[in-house]
Amino acid sequence: MDELSGQDISKFLEKGLINQDPNVKAMAQSGRLPLDDDKYEYFYHSVRTPKELASINRKGVEAGKDGKVSLSKDEIRERGGGFAIVRVPRGQAVEGVDVVEPNLKYRKWTVPSISKDDVVGVVKMVPTGVGNHMIREDELAKFALENPNHPDAKDLPKKYQKWFRLK
Repeated sequence: MDELSGQDISKFLEKGLINQDPNVKAMAQSGRLPLDDDKYEYFYHSVRTPKELASINRKGVEAGKDGKVSLSKDEIRERGGGFAIVRVPRGQAVEGVDVVEPNLKYRKWTVPSISKDDVVGVVKMVPTGVGNHMIREDELAKFALENPNHPDAKDLPKKYQKWFRLK
């Protein structure tokens, strides 16, 4: 890896990216899908409610009415409640197509269930403090790291301002 130049370091300093809380950095990276390895493939599983996300932490992911758990590698969809990152033993997920509407198709994978031990992490949606608008917690952490003095940072919920040391 190339060393950072003085100019690059000053840019990081200006953005407040150096000496930030490691927990905030970890949260900013929490929504990234790990790379597949020899043993496991990694997927997103989206949920509609925060209650469903909390249940995944306790019990894993149970099959829906169709007897399957739907997974994605490409994107996070229907994330009203957030999403989980899960691992599946290599070769067990069945690839298929999700037809959302005519001429709109997505790749999807299915498995019968996912144990709580195979839940790698969860990312929840949090209120922005403005109406009913929500934001992914990892995206909120990225914003806080890159824009600590941005005017919009003043509108974040108080607990996040304190956690991200914006206040």
